[in-house]
Amino acid sequence: MIAWQYIAEATEEATSGLEYDYFYERIDASDSTIRGYFSDLDDEGLIRENEDGNKEFVVERLSDAIERIESAIDGED
Repeated sequence: MIAWQYIAEATEEATSGLEYDYFYERIDASDSTIRGYFSDLDDEGLIRENEDGNKEFVVERLSDAIERIESAIDGED
Protein backbone atom coordinates (compact mmCIF):
# COMPACT_ATOMS: atom_id res chain seq x y z
CA MET A 1 0.00 0.00 0.00
CA ILE A 2 2.74 2.41 0.92
CA ALA A 3 4.69 1.73 -2.25
CA TRP A 4 1.57 2.24 -4.41
CA GLN A 5 1.00 5.66 -2.83
CA TYR A 6 4.56 6.74 -3.56
CA ILE A 7 4.32 5.48 -7.14
CA ALA A 8 1.11 7.43 -7.66
CA GLU A 9 2.59 10.56 -6.18
CA ALA A 10 5.59 10.30 -8.52
CA THR A 11 3.40 10.20 -11.64
CA GLU A 12 0.83 12.49 -13.18
CA GLU A 13 -1.77 10.76 -11.02
CA ALA A 14 -0.53 12.69 -8.01
CA THR A 15 -3.23 14.40 -6.01
CA SER A 16 -3.55 15.67 -2.47
CA GLY A 17 -4.54 12.13 -1.56
CA LEU A 18 -5.95 8.95 -3.01
CA GLU A 19 -9.34 7.30 -2.68
CA TYR A 20 -9.81 3.63 -1.94
CA ASP A 21 -10.91 3.08 -5.55
CA TYR A 22 -7.38 3.83 -6.75
CA PHE A 23 -6.15 0.79 -4.83
CA TYR A 24 -9.16 -1.45 -5.54
CA GLU A 25 -8.28 -1.28 -9.24
CA ARG A 26 -4.58 -2.04 -8.74
CA ILE A 27 -4.21 -4.52 -5.91
CA ASP A 28 -5.32 -8.12 -6.20
CA ALA A 29 -7.21 -8.26 -2.90
CA SER A 30 -10.78 -7.81 -1.78
CA ASP A 31 -12.06 -4.32 -1.08
CA SER A 32 -12.44 -5.12 2.62
CA THR A 33 -8.83 -6.36 2.77
CA ILE A 34 -7.62 -3.11 1.22
CA ARG A 35 -9.68 -1.08 3.70
CA GLY A 36 -8.08 -3.18 6.45
CA TYR A 37 -4.63 -2.26 5.12
CA PHE A 38 -5.61 1.41 5.30
CA SER A 39 -6.91 0.94 8.82
CA ASP A 40 -3.59 -0.61 9.90
CA LEU A 41 -1.62 2.25 8.33
CA ASP A 42 -3.92 4.79 9.97
CA ASP A 43 -3.59 3.10 13.37
CA GLU A 44 0.20 3.28 13.03
CA GLY A 45 0.06 6.98 12.14
CA LEU A 46 1.52 6.48 8.65
CA ILE A 47 -1.51 7.91 6.83
CA ARG A 48 -4.31 10.33 7.64
CA GLU A 49 -7.50 11.55 6.06
CA ASN A 50 -7.23 14.94 4.37
CA GLU A 51 -9.92 17.60 4.08
CA ASP A 52 -11.25 15.94 0.88
CA GLY A 53 -11.76 12.63 2.69
CA ASN A 54 -8.89 11.01 0.77
CA LYS A 55 -5.92 9.29 2.38
CA GLU A 56 -2.49 10.87 2.40
CA PHE A 57 0.83 9.94 3.93
CA VAL A 58 2.21 11.66 6.99
CA VAL A 59 5.48 13.08 5.67
CA GLU A 60 7.05 13.11 9.11
CA ARG A 61 6.69 9.30 9.19
CA LEU A 62 8.42 8.72 5.84
CA SER A 63 11.36 6.83 7.33
CA ASP A 64 8.96 4.49 9.19
CA ALA A 65 7.05 3.87 5.96
CA ILE A 66 10.25 3.03 4.09
CA GLU A 67 11.28 0.60 6.83
CA ARG A 68 7.89 -1.09 6.53
CA ILE A 69 8.32 -1.47 2.76
CA GLU A 70 11.79 -2.93 3.22
CA SER A 71 10.50 -5.41 5.80
CA ALA A 72 7.67 -6.49 3.51
CA ILE A 73 10.10 -7.01 0.61
CA ASP A 74 12.41 -9.03 2.83
CA GLY A 75 9.44 -11.18 3.89
CA GLU A 76 9.53 -10.09 7.49
CA ASP A 77 6.03 -8.60 7.44
